[in-house]
Amino acid sequence: MAENANAVGLRIALPCVNTWSGSGELGQFLATLHPYWTDPRPVRLDFSRCGFLSAEGAAVLVIFKLRRDAGGWQTELDWDTVPSGLATQFGRWHVSPLFGRGNHPWADNAVPLLHQTKLDPRQLVGYICSHVQSGQNMPVMTDALVREVRRSFCELFQNVFVHSASPCGGIAVGQFYPKTKEVQLCVCDGGVGMARRILGAGLTFGAPGEALSWALQEGTTTRSDPTGPPGGLGLFLLREFVRTNGGSLRVVANDGYLCESAGTLTTQTLPVDFPGTLIQVRFLVRDDVVYTLAPA
Repeated sequence: MAENANAVGLRIALPCVNTWSGSGELGQFLATLHPYWTDPRPVRLDFSRCGFLSAEGAAVLVIFKLRRDAGGWQTELDWDTVPSGLATQFGRWHVSPLFGRGNHPWADNAVPLLHQTKLDPRQLVGYICSHVQSGQNMPVMTDALVREVRRSFCELFQNVFVHSASPCGGIAVGQFYPKTKEVQLCVCDGGVGMARRILGAGLTFGAPGEALSWALQEGTTTRSDPTGPPGGLGLFLLREFVRTNGGSLRVVANDGYLCESAGTLTTQTLPVDFPGTLIQVRFLVRDDVVYTLAPA
């Protein structure tokens, strides 16, 4: 919902996005922002109706801000409307400086924001080791699986710079939920969008969600160079691990939505177009289970 404000331009009242909201709340969040991705008028974000924001919601919010920044359009956050708990979380995610505030001390339950406009492999690996695969916030894995999961996240992030043509680069952000022992990790960009990229490569699908399902298969790629390295391994390996772990995988790209959870695959066509790709993985953290690579 947007309301005409005063000299600051448009005021946008954002809804909540709960932890595992599926396409409903996330779709409403996207629909609220949809008209303003390239609107040159100043925008002020109002959180008076938003008491909770998941890592997915934070990823979309950050990309919205960064993409508008890339276009030279003003985007402010009305801090007077932000509940104290959410303000603290913005600080722990290291999102606050984007809106003129300092960070809060980092806490283990926040996977802080990583933003790159140009791929920096060393910084990316350091981020994964320090924040994604550190401490007790991830399922226990063998060393071989740790390396493969790390490689998968690197490939997902690398795809932002190889395929997406995102004017604001790509981000990663996440959250650990200690009460339910679950971790949510998101990679997001503001580029062409995975569904549109696949359809633009000449592949034909009945719906954008079907295109996203194709992208989860082993070795699928839209690259035209057959001599290059095999594609699609990052999403495929993460999907296989999520299946074994009992977690979930969600992909939102353009108007395509895909969710795989508890062995059930759901695809939908969203009512609005998200200008980019959002990939979310949810892992269950179980102290009594050690995950390993499946035998070849």
